[in-house]
Amino acid sequence: MTKVLRNGQTKIIDSEELVIGDIVYLETGSKVPADIRLIDITNLKVDESILTGESEGAIKSLENDLSSHSMFEQNMVYAGTVILSGRAIGIVARVGNETEFGKIASKIVEIKNNPSPLTLRINKFTKQISIAFLVIAIVLSAILYFKGYDWYNIFFSVVALTVSAIPEGLTTGMTICLSKSSSKMAKKNVVVKQLSAVEGLGSCNIIASDKTGTLTVNEQTAQKIVLPSGEVVDITGSGYTPNGEFKFVDNNIYSQKQVALLSMLGDINNESFVKIKGKEILTGGDSIDIAFKVMALKNKVKPSVNVLSQLPYESELKCSAVHYMDDDKQYATIKGAMSVVLSHCDTMLVNGKNVPLDKELIDKQNTELASNGFRVIALAYGKNSKKLNSPKDLDNLTKLTFVGLVGFIDPIRDDTYKAIQECRESGIQVKMITGDHHLTAFYIAKQLEIAQDISQVATGQDLLKYEKLGQDKFDEYVNKISVFARVSPIQKQEIIAAYKRLGNFVSVTGDGVNDVLALKEAHIGISVGSGADVAKETADMIIADDKFSSIVTGVEEGKMAYNNVRNIVYLLMSTGICEVMLYFLSVLCKLSFPLTGVQFLWLNLVTNGIQSNVFAFERNTITPYNKKVRKTSENIFNRLLLSECFVATAYIGITGFLLYLLLIKNGVDYQVARTYLLTFMVFMESAQAFNCRNEYISAFKCKFTNNPVLVITIILSYVFQILAVFITPVAMLLDMTTIKFTHILLMALFSVSQILIMELYKLILRKRLSK
Repeated sequence: MTKVLRNGQTKIIDSEELVIGDIVYLETGSKVPADIRLIDITNLKVDESILTGESEGAIKSLENDLSSHSMFEQNMVYAGTVILSGRAIGIVARVGNETEFGKIASKIVEIKNNPSPLTLRINKFTKQISIAFLVIAIVLSAILYFKGYDWYNIFFSVVALTVSAIPEGLTTGMTICLSKSSSKMAKKNVVVKQLSAVEGLGSCNIIASDKTGTLTVNEQTAQKIVLPSGEVVDITGSGYTPNGEFKFVDNNIYSQKQVALLSMLGDINNESFVKIKGKEILTGGDSIDIAFKVMALKNKVKPSVNVLSQLPYESELKCSAVHYMDDDKQYATIKGAMSVVLSHCDTMLVNGKNVPLDKELIDKQNTELASNGFRVIALAYGKNSKKLNSPKDLDNLTKLTFVGLVGFIDPIRDDTYKAIQECRESGIQVKMITGDHHLTAFYIAKQLEIAQDISQVATGQDLLKYEKLGQDKFDEYVNKISVFARVSPIQKQEIIAAYKRLGNFVSVTGDGVNDVLALKEAHIGISVGSGADVAKETADMIIADDKFSSIVTGVEEGKMAYNNVRNIVYLLMSTGICEVMLYFLSVLCKLSFPLTGVQFLWLNLVTNGIQSNVFAFERNTITPYNKKVRKTSENIFNRLLLSECFVATAYIGITGFLLYLLLIKNGVDYQVARTYLLTFMVFMESAQAFNCRNEYISAFKCKFTNNPVLVITIILSYVFQILAVFITPVAMLLDMTTIKFTHILLMALFSVSQILIMELYKLILRKRLSK
């Protein structure tokens, strides 16, 4: 329900009945029903986090300050936001889908779901092998037909060979692989909602991260004190934990006393609370007031003064004040914006003495702090015997002494810098997208080495200029920028769309309604655990602990998942193609089919049919050679995989064919020859599984403990084939006969040569990549 003025009368109507031009009354706790232009306000503060993502309330005025670089006007309130304090009267400017909130709702319907990088690569790979095997089937059928085979034998032979060669185990193996990785990621605070997103995070070459709460701790912290003497005191520690120290340039006793005075004044002129219960810290109130309380705790200041009266902070006053008694003397202290505090001062405290106020000096100090991204609060005090009960009483505060400036900032998480360095080493670009002030964003970005120069920072207003120049110019501009500040939800989505058009795989972190468009636009959307339900619903995965370092952990797991999927493809394709080669060579040399249909299926089942499903358990597949993020244009079946499959296929296929040819030429019965060949192929393909554990590292350096299940299944493949030869019913079913056990042992021993051949290939590959 909304209170409006219609036809000279005040009415309460349903918010859905609002029309443009209605005059609306708003008060503390009201949810804004439409986009409203303000015409009268009293101490109005609005929670716009639903649109901006910033937890700090926006202070409204009747004038629009263009220097704020905000995409949201100061003389407007927007649908969906909440009045934190104060009152207002305004005229409805936009309703329904025309409001900023409505535009988000309309836009999200238009955005198509993005297939993950793995899905794109697998779809392309599937099309390629489908066409390849179709061609092979047609060619083979034609050859067999012209050689006089009947259609019955042609059909079943080609079907058996195709089923054996096509990597049908890829789907099962990939699902197990992604499920295993998803389970491992969940233990590291990364909750995956869609299996395809597991690998997707490892494929992204751009991570667009929110600043507040992800890169930073989301707790304002006093980090610098600047005294009128020019001395700068750094304060260690971050967040609301009262651990830290004050680093003075020298042991100037006057500076130490002045900082203690500042801490005391900030503590008593305060409306917040900080309570420590064991390891738990309970806080409440304005974030800056909490930071002042924590600063006093760090400085071990325990005020023993008696507060007589207090004037709370008001946005229009830009300050708060306290009247107190200390040692039977009455004082007043004021805390707030520098310009307001200085208007009540005529002296400043320097080395324990009051000297004439130098406004130009203090303004310079304030500007320097603000330009480095700090939120600056000034403090002053002096003797005063009059109570502070209303804003008018501030006129009685004169001839105060300026004590100093305190710089606050939301500090960087301890593990963020290292995580971003790891991203950089892997070839991943980290971009910052925030609703915060552009100078604050740049200060944080510079510390994290995301940006080096202010020219790499863009605001929503900057983006608007380039949007008007066309898509190409906009994309070119976005590509040069590392930090985006004060951008609207729709602009966030446009930034991500631009990166995608430039050929990047993009992941985005977000926590609120304002991030939903970007989350859906991205290839991989990541919501933080403390985020809004709608953000979690839209995202592909959730970071439970809100830390950027957890995203990087997810990236590493994603890379390992992709490596394991590649290993599965490597095994299936190398063993499948060698069977096709064996078949073609036999037919071309006018030999009978090397293996029967049922033997091809047994070969497929007992080797890669089992082994491909346990590659998911392989650990530590990341090497210096595959640590870098993959090119977005890279296919699964790339040049490397093609070359290693060629070497493995050629060796297995040719040696298998030569064995078959030798046996037939020496008059060995076809059933016996096929028994030897099938046993030989089982051993060789099982040995190939050892090579597929890692494309770069020696099979002998891959630890047994990295994947004991795979090693066991390889051994079982040897055992199953030996048992199948000597168990008569099974041998009859597979059209085999008994052969000498010593010959079986020799073939098992020879299969080690398959490992040695690929070891030589890997050695050459490593030397080439090291150059």
